Amino acid sequence: MKKYLKQVLSLLLCVPIICMPTLILGSTVNVAAAAENVTLGDPIVPTAPEGFTTRIEAEDFYKHTGNIYIRDNGDTVPGSAATDSIVLTGASGGKFVDFSDPVANYKTGNGSINNTIPSGQDKASWRVTVPAAGVYELAFKYNNPATKVDGYRNVRDERNSRIIINNDEPDFTNSMDPHWAGWMIFNMSGYIDSYNPKTNTSLTPQTDNGYANVKGNRAWNNNYMNVWLEKGENTVTLGMEAPPGQAVYDGPNLDYFDVTYKGDQYVSEDKIPYLRDDFVFQHPGVYFTLEDLDNIKANKNNMDTVYGKGYQELVSATTWFDTNTVNPAPVLDVGPYNNPNIGGTAYTRGGSKALYYALRYYLDGDVAYGKKARDVLNGWADTLKTLGLGNDVKLRIAIVGTDFVNAAEIIKHVYNNDPSVAPADKWQEAGIGEFESFLHLLLTKTYDFYPQANGNWDAILGGFNMASAAYLEDVGLFNDALKQRYLGTYRGGNTVSMGSLPSYIYPSGEQQESSRDQTHARMGITGLASQADIAWNQGVDLYGANDNRLLTGMVYNARYAVGEEVASATFISDKNRTQSGIEAIGYEIVSNHYLNQVADVASEGETDLIYKAANMRLRTGSVNNEAGRKANYFGAMIFTDKPYDVAMTLSANKNVLSSAGDEIVLTANVQTDSGIKRVNWDIPESLKPYIDSEIISDTMLKLKLREIPDLYETVGVIKATSVKKATVSATFSIAIDKKPPVTMAAVSPAQPDGLNGWYGHAVTVNLNVYDNLSGVAKTEYSLDDGHTWQAYTSALMFDKDDKYTVSYRSTDNAGNAEAVKTIGFNLDSTLPTITVTGFVYGTYSDSMDITPILTLSDNLSGVDSSKTTVTISTNGEPQTVQQGAAIPLYTLPLGSHTFIVTASDLAGNTSSQTVLFQTTTSVQSLQALVTRFMNTGWIDNAGIANSLQSKLAKNNLDTFVSEVQAQSGKHISAQAAGYLLRDAQYLLSK
Repeated sequence: MKKYLKQVLSLLLCVPIICMPTLILGSTVNVAAAAENVTLGDPIVPTAPEGFTTRIEAEDFYKHTGNIYIRDNGDTVPGSAATDSIVLTGASGGKFVDFSDPVANYKTGNGSINNTIPSGQDKASWRVTVPAAGVYELAFKYNNPATKVDGYRNVRDERNSRIIINNDEPDFTNSMDPHWAGWMIFNMSGYIDSYNPKTNTSLTPQTDNGYANVKGNRAWNNNYMNVWLEKGENTVTLGMEAPPGQAVYDGPNLDYFDVTYKGDQYVSEDKIPYLRDDFVFQHPGVYFTLEDLDNIKANKNNMDTVYGKGYQELVSATTWFDTNTVNPAPVLDVGPYNNPNIGGTAYTRGGSKALYYALRYYLDGDVAYGKKARDVLNGWADTLKTLGLGNDVKLRIAIVGTDFVNAAEIIKHVYNNDPSVAPADKWQEAGIGEFESFLHLLLTKTYDFYPQANGNWDAILGGFNMASAAYLEDVGLFNDALKQRYLGTYRGGNTVSMGSLPSYIYPSGEQQESSRDQTHARMGITGLASQADIAWNQGVDLYGANDNRLLTGMVYNARYAVGEEVASATFISDKNRTQSGIEAIGYEIVSNHYLNQVADVASEGETDLIYKAANMRLRTGSVNNEAGRKANYFGAMIFTDKPYDVAMTLSANKNVLSSAGDEIVLTANVQTDSGIKRVNWDIPESLKPYIDSEIISDTMLKLKLREIPDLYETVGVIKATSVKKATVSATFSIAIDKKPPVTMAAVSPAQPDGLNGWYGHAVTVNLNVYDNLSGVAKTEYSLDDGHTWQAYTSALMFDKDDKYTVSYRSTDNAGNAEAVKTIGFNLDSTLPTITVTGFVYGTYSDSMDITPILTLSDNLSGVDSSKTTVTISTNGEPQTVQQGAAIPLYTLPLGSHTFIVTASDLAGNTSSQTVLFQTTTSVQSLQALVTRFMNTGWIDNAGIANSLQSKLAKNNLDTFVSEVQAQSGKHISAQAAGYLLRDAQYLLSK
């Protein structure tokens, strides 16, 4: 479709307009002065766009052609009329630029040949350096002396020009030049000298615009244009040129222009609510759904309602059409201000006739009107084959074309399904096909918009394109209209459409055409409102875009329309302020939306204000339809909806896809008293490459995994939006899960409570599993290196000594299995074993030696030999004994002793073994000790040893003691004497 339209467009529009401008150079001194202000060298590029602004003084142009003059504050500047001039002061830097010489012999009166400044003759260019590519505002500070020329189709002294970006040799004849950013109108406020407070007592003139006397205006004013600039250096060229069919008699006085980054006021493209390729369009669903028609039908006879009043207007119009012939035209060629007008009137009436007949069919249940509407559609589809080449035919097509589309929606989707309509009377496939061709023909003029024109053009063109897209079920065409509405960059290049929402309605609510006149301002905002209404009926919310910018603009416009004052960054035009007209139908659309569709959004009093404006500027006064009959309430009838409550939740059979072929079915559970329960589905970009989707009912969507992504996990949020109420939505998170769960083992205590990495007490192991996608299906553990697996259900307790290796793994609900992990730990809580042999409990002669044999064992961690101790404790006094050595008992005091062996294993477990024994002595023990000491040399005289033995044999202990005492330290060592005396005295004490 798009390719076809572009091919046709290239044939229709690329017809050169021959233009021979005469270049008249300005003052050489002034041009030199301008050159002095041009900075040479590489441009300095700022680092970031946010908050960026720079001022370009008008006199700093780097080149010019034609009549361009640098003036000083206090210079006299001529006006358009021969005797007009002003002295202009207050310019920034003391200088300004005067564009063009006035055309002295302009021709007054419409339709006459006019004298105008030749296209592109007078122009100047500046260099602008910006930090990043994006949308920038050019804010011009200018003066228009405001000569009321009453010239050829230009009573407002608009002083039009073209703005060209990044084209050093701009071609002013090429209407498709991507560098042509748009028309800039350096206009004057609508003349308030036409305001008569005696007759218009309901309004008061604007008091802050300074134009009580517009002639000879010396004020500096503002006007704005958004353009696309590339990163780094750009050129901006301003050249005088009138739009087709108009004339320009003089140029503005330009002080400077500010360049300010505005990209942050535009959404990123991924935030535009583009339709899916498989979007299901609602039928009928342009200006009304079937429920809307039913609501009108139910109230059409109640004259206390807008439905009753609008219906009577409808009846009056169809009566006129029944008695007046309106034939389809083979050619449609409409020029500026209807010059020429070939087929234009017939086309306009034809659209109205088709729609009015279609409405009468349904509202009255009269099949005859359905046939009439069908015949009108067929007649135009069969007849119209040629469109004019000018741009104005675009606007005529769009303004009326939506009527044709609305009629076709009713006839194709309601009338054709009416069982009371005979098959032969239905709209046949051939006729439907011809009508589609008819729409495609119209779209060759409208599909690519007219972004350089005043914003009402693209606002209205976008509405027709959107309506046609809904009828043709052309997702691409609908999405192109959305792009132009949100960004204004459908054509690309340096143009940012003045009809895009952020360009047309400023954040304050003021509109791009507020300073032109109120008729065009209402046309523009109504065009944007119509787009929003069409999209809303398809379940797409455009009203809320840019923080409800449409509401903000409509409130601003309505406030001025009802007589209140509004702040203006440019100036507000009084022209047509009190005029009623069909272009005010936007008041009905927006007030209805914020009253009946989303009643909790508008601030207090805002909808009342818009409603009041609708009453003053549409429902009263002279508002006629194409039949010449009153149409004050027709718009209110169409756009006043019955409120419906809508709530919704989403459910699904599962939320994770894991292998090719997996399917998820989502169900929107819509609770509403409306018969329209269908939802629109939005699938995020993250999922689109991998899944196929199928809408299986009004409320059900099936997703099928086509291929597995390389990433472990891919997550996206599916959104469902109610078609009946596009602000109601619900979301459901879907994951493509290749990522296995993660199991973490936690051992308690966290650190071993024994030595050398050993636990000495019971150990608990907890397995903690994480899977934030499909969830955990099972966790298993093994204690035999994976030969057998057991389900993990609770913490594992280990209280038996062993060297443990715990293997564990988890599997999620998507079937992703975790690689086996292990954790090891050693538990030894058993004391080492001590066995003492060669020595038992009992009483021993102190003349004996004992040699305890120790056997230490630990079957797990092992005995820590370095910590084994052997002691003998007597009366609480321990004495270390060398392990494995013989113990002479005479070295111990006589009496009770404890033999103690202490042993530790490597885990830190300590055990001990004790043997209680007594040592005693006797005469025989003393005899044995004398012999022993004689042998060890502690008694060095055999005669003395024999003497001692003789005394002992006779049991003569007293003399034994006396001799030992006498020889102590002589022939008996003191040590030996001590042992012998101790034992003898012990025996004597008995």
